[in-house]
Amino acid sequence: MLECRRLFQVALALGVGVASPLMAQDG
Repeated sequence: MLECRRLFQVALALGVGVASPLMAQDG
């Protein structure tokens, strides 16, 4: 359970880190 939750948090952090700059470029 904890591993699943941790993986989800990591994936979410990566998603935000990738989407943030992309959205900023879209302006």
